[in-house]
Formats: sequence, structure tokens, C-alpha cells
Amino acid sequence: MKDSFLDNYDVNVIIIDWSTSGANSGLYWNTAKSTKQIGILVARQIKLLCQYQGTTEDKFHLIGHSLGAHLLGFTGKHLDGKIGQITGLDPAGLFFENKPRDSKLWYTDAKFVDVIHSDIKPHIGLGIIEPLGTIDYYPNGGKSQPGCKKERFSSFFNSLQDGLTTLISCEHSRAYLIYLDAITASKRAYQCENYYDYKHNYCNYCGKDDEMCPFVGPKAAEFNHQGKHHIKAYFKTNDQAPYL
Repeated sequence: MKDSFLDNYDVNVIIIDWSTSGANSGLYWNTAKSTKQIGILVARQIKLLCQYQGTTEDKFHLIGHSLGAHLLGFTGKHLDGKIGQITGLDPAGLFFENKPRDSKLWYTDAKFVDVIHSDIKPHIGLGIIEPLGTIDYYPNGGKSQPGCKKERFSSFFNSLQDGLTTLISCEHSRAYLIYLDAITASKRAYQCENYYDYKHNYCNYCGKDDEMCPFVGPKAAEFNHQGKHHIKAYFKTNDQAPYL
């Protein structure tokens, strides 16, 4: 993803390595608790960059997967929502679902928050089902992702570890793989109240100049959301890479 951003955009990329500060603790609960602390530390680093490098918070686009999405939510909270954009890639559900807004990623944590939900219940459900962002995308309905059944079967031929990892996390990982493709693909999603309406083509209208259909990926913030939030959007993907 870093390489794709540098190849296609005039940006600087900073990667947050929090593996020694909680992400590799081995216990999910400890890692989940550490997201708030690490998020605040990231906010402090952004403040230093703004102070000494002449940039501003609204120039930052923060992207995080699973627990990393909530971590960046805490970063945005600590910076009073001044961050330009936060992208949550299948934010983790366990210990965050149905919690107060100050305990998870929320649409007020940045000027624009886009969220891709790829692994919600009643499937395995590692991701959070509830809408969190300015726009919440649910590819293929957000549950069973095309190609995961085949990947689960074939991965066991590589090793037991690969098979178990894919069994649990195929849908959960699909969010960042979709986003990786979205860096270079111009994919739009349809605004719908639910997946049923989307599947039955009740809301497949983008309006004049496609103004009603937000882009998926880095250009999502170009969408004129008119102050609304928790806008639900749906789109289909392929069953293998490239997914868009």
C-alpha cells in the first residue's frame, strides 16, 4: 500500500509500528486496551510535525485496519477532530461494538471518516457491524466475501497455519486488499439503506455527474456529504485480486 501511494500520489507516507507497544502482546484484550494510549502518542507526533514542519492537521490522512482503525480514532479525538481524513478498514468489533462514541472510531474524529466493513455478523464477524463514519461502505453486503470459500480450501494445502489463518480472517483482511486496489481504481459505490435494496437495484442511480455515488478509496473525501453522516454505501467486488 505504501508503494502504491508513493507511485500514484504526491504524498509522504509514515507507517506506525506499534508491535512493541501492544500489538504483539499475544492477548487481544491487552492489545485492544493499548489502542487509546498509542493513539494519543500518534497524536503527539502529528502535533510535533505541525509545529516544526509547517504542516497542519487537515493535511493528514490516517488509515488503519482492525484495531488500528480504532487507534486512529483515538488519535483524531486527541486532536479535536482536526485531522483531514481517517479511513477505517474493517474496524474490530470485539470490545468496541455498541460502546460509547468516545471508546471507538467515530465520524467526528476527523473532518471526513470513511469505513469499509468486510467481516460483519452473522458471518465470523471480526469487524464491527454498526456504522461509524461519514460514509460506511459494505462491499458485497459486508459479510461473506467472494472467493473466501475457495481461499479457505486451498490455503490448507499450503500449511495448517495458513489454513487456520485464512479460515478466520479472510473476510477481515479483504478490507485492506480492496482499499489497496482502490488506490488506482476509480470505483464508485451506491447509497442504499440496506443490502437488500442494493441487490434488487432499488438505489442504483448516481444522479447527474455521479454526484450521489461516492468513490471507494482515497478519493472518498471528495464526496459532498452535505453534513450527513453514517451514509451507507454498497458495491460488488471480484472474487480474486484485483478486487475492483
